[in-house]
Amino acid sequence: MPEWLAPYLEQLKSNWKGPGRGRLVLFATVGLVVVAALGATFWWASQPDWAPLYSGLSEVEAAKVVTTLEEQKVPYRLSAGGGTVEVARADLYRLRVKLAADGGPRPVIPGYELMDQKRLGMSDREMDMMQKRALEGELAKTLDALEWVNGATVHIVQPKPSLFSDEQLPVTASVTVVTDGSYAVPKSEVAGVVALVSSAVEGLHPSRVTVVDAKGKLLTEPVEDDEGLGRSNKQIEMTRKVNAYYTQLAQEMLDRVLGDGRSVVRVAAELDFGYLERTSRIFDPEKKIVRSQELNEESSTAEDTTATQEERQITNFEVDEVLEHVRGQQGALKRISVSLVVDGTYAKAEGKGDGPMTYVPRTPEEMAKLEQLVRSAVGFSQERGDQIQAANLAFDSSGEDEDLGLLRNQKIKDMALDILRKVLFIGGIVAFLFLLRSTLALINTRIGQAFDDKRALMLASVRSPAMPEESYEEEVPLVLELEASRTPEQRQIAKVHKKVVDYCKEHPDDAARLVRAWIYEVS
Repeated sequence: MPEWLAPYLEQLKSNWKGPGRGRLVLFATVGLVVVAALGATFWWASQPDWAPLYSGLSEVEAAKVVTTLEEQKVPYRLSAGGGTVEVARADLYRLRVKLAADGGPRPVIPGYELMDQKRLGMSDREMDMMQKRALEGELAKTLDALEWVNGATVHIVQPKPSLFSDEQLPVTASVTVVTDGSYAVPKSEVAGVVALVSSAVEGLHPSRVTVVDAKGKLLTEPVEDDEGLGRSNKQIEMTRKVNAYYTQLAQEMLDRVLGDGRSVVRVAAELDFGYLERTSRIFDPEKKIVRSQELNEESSTAEDTTATQEERQITNFEVDEVLEHVRGQQGALKRISVSLVVDGTYAKAEGKGDGPMTYVPRTPEEMAKLEQLVRSAVGFSQERGDQIQAANLAFDSSGEDEDLGLLRNQKIKDMALDILRKVLFIGGIVAFLFLLRSTLALINTRIGQAFDDKRALMLASVRSPAMPEESYEEEVPLVLELEASRTPEQRQIAKVHKKVVDYCKEHPDDAARLVRAWIYEVS
């Protein structure tokens, strides 16, 4: 104990034993309270000033934010049931910028839970606006659940109802979807979004739904109000499908007859997109139908007693009338034009078995048969004004020859690599077997040498100079058999025993003194 501390301790002991013990207890209690208060103040001051980083997050988005904060080893705190993530106020803006650069969390889109926030005294306009926001939020959340959508926003315009139907404005909607930049949205999925939104909003026609991506690209097809301005995109798409359908019919048949790549067929269909509606009334005077018939009979007697009788018949006929209502079909096939190009055959020149192939054109009979087959496949009609043009031309095979050469060279390279791999594999197996054989032979030699050395040592230990040669030869098999039947522990004991015996033989005086010492200890 330091000398300077001893007087203070003595004084403290004397005061404690003196009459002022209660005052010292009070001072100690106050001291402890002051120390505890200082510690609590220091702990409170060392705690960070928490500020909400993000609030209103879903469980998935909150988990992403927490994972990012843990990777950066940033202290955080969860509140509001895990929907709010709080960090130190000093790191608030830095973390917001950092998370925004990484994409940031997507906030929870309010839906029908907005209806739980109704309050007393809300006006009808506020109620309608809240219902519209709830519907837009629910549609956005539904679209956000799609696999190819990373985010969605829906806006609905519902005009006020009008007393006159002609002045009623239509309901419209706009949808903005955020997708991966490398993903091309198919038209079928866009049509699914349009059908989903139009089915969820009362009075919304699918043609009034507009879908765009995050870059402002229009994903839905524009609707043409005036059909007389020309073909719409749907008409062009329908024409393309009809052309592809007839082309596939003819091409599949020619490929089965001539082989792949030996013919080319192109079909151009002309469709009638006009709309015709006609009502006609036809009268046929030759066909009469009795509508009504009236028969009158009159009889009278004169003064000369002459009796007369008169009959009169009136017949009304209805003229035959036919009322016909004809409505034309849009997209009807007016006519088709077919182009057919057929390659000829190739044969080697006579006397040149290894020479190049020579082009041989097809005969007119073959071309006529192929043309007739194409006519039947596409439903050719002369009355409709269909046209077909067939030609027999040599196809350009330079690219095919080059491709065949490259393919042949690649095949040779692959074959050479395959042979080289097999040779290396077989060589490796042979080398491994040779090395294994050499290793086994070396191990066998070492084991035989060790066995011979041990056998010689055992025979030398068994044989004594006074032992005759016949007894020695008889003892050898017995010793070997005994050695083979011993366990490793027995062999170790025998080895120690042999060492003790050899020591006693070499140092008999020391062995005698050791035995006398043991006897003395026992007695």
